[in-house]
Amino acid sequence: MVSSKHTVAWPPNWASRRAAAGALCAALGWAVAAPAVLAQPAGTSSGAAALPRFDIPAGPLGPALAAFAGAARINLSFDPALAEGRRTAGLQGAWTVDAGLARLLAGTPLVARRDGANVYTLRLLPQESAALLPAVRVEGADEPARGEADGIVARRSAAGTKTDTPILEIPQTVNVVTRDEIAMRGARSVVEALAYTPGVYAPGGSADLRYDNIYLRGGYAARNNLDGARLPYGAYSFGMLQIEPYGLERIEVLKGPSSVLYGQNTPGGLINMVSKLPTQTPRREIELQTGSYGRAQAALDLGGPVDEAGQWSYRLVALERDAAQSAHYSEEDRTFVAPALTWRPSAATSLTLLGFYQKDHQVPLYGNLPAAGTLYSNPNGRIPRDRFAGEPGWDAYDREQYSAGYLFSHQFNDTWTVKQQLRYSHMRGEARTTVGYLLDPADMRTWSRTMARGQGTGTTLSVDTQAVARFRTGAVGHEFLAGFDYLDMRDTYKFANVIAGVPPLDLYDPVYGRPRPGVRDLIPRIDAVQRTEQSGVYAQDQISYGNWLLTLGGRYDMARSTTRNQLTSGKVAQSDSAFTGRAGLTYVLENGLAPYVAYSTSFAPTGGTDYESNPFQPSKGRQIEAGLKYQPPGSDSMVTLSAYQLTQTNVLTSDTTPGRPPGFQAQTGETRARGIELEGKAGLARGWDLIASYSYVDAVVTKSANVDVIDGAPQSREGKKQFYAPAHQAAAWLAYKVQDGPLQGLGLGAGVRYIGADWGDAANTLRIPSVTLVDAALSYDLGQMRPELRGLSLALNASNLFDRTYVGTCVTATACTYGAGRLVLATLKYAW
Repeated sequence: MVSSKHTVAWPPNWASRRAAAGALCAALGWAVAAPAVLAQPAGTSSGAAALPRFDIPAGPLGPALAAFAGAARINLSFDPALAEGRRTAGLQGAWTVDAGLARLLAGTPLVARRDGANVYTLRLLPQESAALLPAVRVEGADEPARGEADGIVARRSAAGTKTDTPILEIPQTVNVVTRDEIAMRGARSVVEALAYTPGVYAPGGSADLRYDNIYLRGGYAARNNLDGARLPYGAYSFGMLQIEPYGLERIEVLKGPSSVLYGQNTPGGLINMVSKLPTQTPRREIELQTGSYGRAQAALDLGGPVDEAGQWSYRLVALERDAAQSAHYSEEDRTFVAPALTWRPSAATSLTLLGFYQKDHQVPLYGNLPAAGTLYSNPNGRIPRDRFAGEPGWDAYDREQYSAGYLFSHQFNDTWTVKQQLRYSHMRGEARTTVGYLLDPADMRTWSRTMARGQGTGTTLSVDTQAVARFRTGAVGHEFLAGFDYLDMRDTYKFANVIAGVPPLDLYDPVYGRPRPGVRDLIPRIDAVQRTEQSGVYAQDQISYGNWLLTLGGRYDMARSTTRNQLTSGKVAQSDSAFTGRAGLTYVLENGLAPYVAYSTSFAPTGGTDYESNPFQPSKGRQIEAGLKYQPPGSDSMVTLSAYQLTQTNVLTSDTTPGRPPGFQAQTGETRARGIELEGKAGLARGWDLIASYSYVDAVVTKSANVDVIDGAPQSREGKKQFYAPAHQAAAWLAYKVQDGPLQGLGLGAGVRYIGADWGDAANTLRIPSVTLVDAALSYDLGQMRPELRGLSLALNASNLFDRTYVGTCVTATACTYGAGRLVLATLKYAW
């Protein structure tokens, strides 16, 4: 049982008397509310308790807060002086703690902030903020797990448990990039938004804006979710959606095996993107942006209640962009619109309809240059970073994608809640490229090329139905989750190319527009259709006892896939099943420290058969992780330190069984990653924000029969490093906003990113050097200069400020990509 209390920060000679009075009021409130509370199921310390019911009349705020703390069974700390002379309209009915506090404080300049398990602190908004923000803005203190966070520090997430849980209590690393951080750093993509997140690696950085290819914890490709639903990811990695970050409220990275909640997945983890959803608070924002290479972008974000009763609310996000990545031939255009509508017929029921449409046209500047002249020296000098190695009029990437679905929740009583979400996503894309494959050794400048075209689609339909029960068995609290989900994923891919007749290119003195083959000259190479279905049933119990939190989960999946080769009429069918689980233990101390330890597993189907025509078994991952999370009570900060060992088994490797011909594979390979990750985020006093991160990983191939011929000698891959896994990465960002004086409203920010050396290939022959990059930001709130300009702000962002030229990655000696050069963005925003 958790009693309510007041804590004060006054001189000892009279503060103790005021604290005693506040504690007495809280104790009386608890005594009054206790019979009603004891008659209902009690909440867990995870903050996801059953909805308590309140009957607090209008009147003085102090006694009302004391009664609320008792009924909600929370620790509510505040200086009683804050409540003196203030009144509340009261509170009736069933409410969550956060929403109830927000309603109780409506109309006051006070805000409640959640500091830990059932621990809340009352704060006074600055006078300027109180004048600018209407009463409903106080609801910003209520941070939903799937919604907006105030500032750069998120406190709650559903990614790690599928329930609304404080990040402090999740026994797994969860990194969150909030909307405010995305805007503060001027991120153009999810890759750029995660640039300061530890253990996250994007080969080539943001040089290739077609996809958000991200690798986690030792070179394992991350899968992408949107609002918890799986996005398409085709067998040829073509049918992928790229989500516009302006339409996102937050980006969450769940590290390590996560199959217990989401089914088939790689062991490194997943990325969950959370859409902007309808709000109860009116919000209106228009944004105009310009920048390097003639960038022109306009965006708007509108939301709020539709009717006076607040049953209906909406959100509309839209963006139009005409941009480029370089001064030569590059294009990056986008149209994006995302509507959403929420219906709340009662406090217990909500239904949100949401979707988006996006159309992209790009002429990407992603490289495919030779290592000689980029990674290595070339007698002709270095190939210019903005050298366009394609063919104008042919090279292009076009994608059209859309998604639609709903989020439904209904609370039957104080114990049971049912939720369901459905999402349908589809993309159609075409890529035309002129790719180099051979550098003439005679002159080291003539680049032989092939013309290619890829066409594909990707579609997913996912349904996830959950039942959540919150109850107690004696002194033990439970938040029990049971669910069933279904995933239907389909993708198609066609690839054709031609070599004969394609004109070579002088990389140092290019001439474009020579006669070349046409579309009809392309030779079909691949025409594949694949369908994958997955059904999973899962259960999880978040158990609380005092300060102890035990998370147990298990899941059983059945997956089947069919792949058709349209060129040969061949068909391969495969069925897999797997059990995965997670067990985690956390201890939450009163000072905000939360040490934890966890074990989790994953699986991912592997296509193909072995020498004896037996289908391959799923690859499996297992991880042991121990860590420490720290969120000091009353602070706007979060620190996460974790150490892990991650192992993937059933990895495909060459079959070296005596008597068998070469070319077959066996599942005897194994990889292992050991590492540590550290992340700290803090909204410091007087306008300072700090982000800092570091990661180390030792990712190696522990078992392999694969052999590479290097310098004429065979070398086994066993013992070699995983590629896309830099051993060291570090980043830090510091921002300051002037709080008073003639420069009030001026914001300054600077960041530095270190990306350690990496291998570009499995044979460890292409060493990608380390690089250090600097970013910067400058902003000004024009309303501080003139009152009539209130809501108008100007921001200037620069990435790779010193325009460092560096190689982002090399997949082969003929496929190297430069990292992105300096990019400057200027954004004018008006919010009202």
